[in-house]
Amino acid sequence: MNPSFNAALPVNATTNRLAIDDPNVDANTAVFAPAYSTVIATLSYSWKYRERDFQANLVANNVLNDRGPLYSQAALRPKGGDFTSPARESIPANNFDLKKPISFSLKLTVKR
Repeated sequence: MNPSFNAALPVNATTNRLAIDDPNVDANTAVFAPAYSTVIATLSYSWKYRERDFQANLVANNVLNDRGPLYSQAALRPKGGDFTSPARESIPANNFDLKKPISFSLKLTVKR
């Protein structure tokens, strides 16, 4: 806490307060990253050969090959990209994982 701070003074470069608090957000306001979905395709084929049942399953994960980031923390940036303003806003950033690229799995099952 700054003992020389005076809330009655107007906000300018000579006062101790550089930015006005945004009343629309607080410390408990959630920061949301863009939603995402993963497309999975499955193909199955069954047949009988010499009195045995066979089944083949092909699974393709992330069919659209969406390889963008998944954010798990937030960071601050200048509001509206204006570096001359002292105001900051929270954005998804810092720690992230990349989505797994497209992958395939083939499984063959034999039943007696």
